[in-house]
Formats: sequence, C-alpha cells, structure tokens
Amino acid sequence: MGRRKKIGNAQSIDRIIRSLCFSIILTSFAAIGCNQSQMNTIERWPGGLVVNPGNYITIDGLSLNVWIDKQQIVHYSLEDKMKKLLFTSTERPSAFHRWLLFFDENRWVWFISSDIGSYVAKPSADAYEQLSVDKNLDLVKAMPAPLFNRLPRSLRKEWQTHRNVQ
Repeated sequence: MGRRKKIGNAQSIDRIIRSLCFSIILTSFAAIGCNQSQMNTIERWPGGLVVNPGNYITIDGLSLNVWIDKQQIVHYSLEDKMKKLLFTSTERPSAFHRWLLFFDENRWVWFISSDIGSYVAKPSADAYEQLSVDKNLDLVKAMPAPLFNRLPRSLRKEWQTHRNVQ
C-alpha cells in the first residue's frame, strides 16, 4: 500500500508540473502576441516627450507613430490627418540603448539616442527635413528645455555654450 501512495503522489506532482509548464507556455505566447499586435494610442496628445512605442495623435490630427521591430530597431514616422506620410526615420537606433523622442510646438520631431546621436526632423516647404543635431550644433539653441534637461549630463555640459543661456 505504501508503494501505491508514492506512485499516486508522483503522478500528482507530474500533473502539477505539466500544468504549470503548459500555463507558462500559454502565457508566453499570449504576451508575445499582445506586444506585436497592440500599440497604445494616445488621442488628443499635446506633444512633448515620448519614451514608449505607440501612436500619438495630436490635437490637430497629426499622428506620431513609434514602434520597435523584430530586430529591436526603433522606428518613428509622422502622418497628417489624411494619413499622408510626412516623415519616416532613416537611422537605425537600437531599442537596447537609451532613446527618446520629443514633439515640440513647432512640429519638430527630436530624436535622441545613446548609440546613434541626436536628430531633428523639421517641416520645410513640402516635406520634413532630417538633420543631425551633432553636426549642426546651432540647432541646440532651438532644442526645447524639457528635452535638453533629459540629455546626459556630459552632453548638456558640452552643448550648454551653444544654447546662449545666461
């Protein structure tokens, strides 16, 4: 009889382990599916800082789309309210590095990344023009203070002279 009880306990433990493994696998698939198919949408977004993927729709209908692809590259684009593409990123920053976006009141899209540097996309006559802030330090003067203050301390110190701030 003692042997029969041990077998019963072993079978119960085996069932519990199998159930747990199945639950973990199912939960993993559900989480992966949600991450790939769902992108948060923020309606009537006033602009400002972006540190997470999503679809940010401004009060006047512009849509800033930020996503991370399967290779863990951060992408972003800007569309008007008719879904016409105004701008899409061309650089390939890694999501594993520190990155952030900032959409300012002039409709400039600022992108800061610890691996590729700093860029700004600003409207021109009929499209958006992308410029490297690192190569055009005069752009630092136009950088919004909330964005400038989030830069790494060493970069803020280096760029402070270009801001003409007293």
